[in-house]
Amino acid sequence: MKRPSAMKLALSGWGERLPMYLPEWVVTLAEACDRSSMRTVAASLGVSPALVSLAIRNAHHARLDFIQARVEAVLGGVECPVLGHISAERCRQNQDQPFSSINQLSVRLFRACRGECPHGGKK
Repeated sequence: MKRPSAMKLALSGWGERLPMYLPEWVVTLAEACDRSSMRTVAASLGVSPALVSLAIRNAHHARLDFIQARVEAVLGGVECPVLGHISAERCRQNQDQPFSSINQLSVRLFRACRGECPHGGKK
């Protein structure tokens, strides 16, 4: 028997009649789970598969701020002017790197993170 898709679980848990109110981070999480598996996505987020399942189904008894922040940081992406589409977490890591002239890419990243990039926090 085939398991229901994570997106169907999200719609049933968060309100099937109002899918336009499904939080964007839940959509991102469900789509990632449908592309691979809950176990794989949970490992990339550093949380348990049970927490991913509970978040998708809106069945967790506590606030979901933590999992939302992890989803947005790891699965939510940004458009890097140097690397293309990368995770928000990788973007933050690149911004935190000190200057290094070890290769052309490092120099380009350093300059982009402090200049042209709209996500760069350091100017």
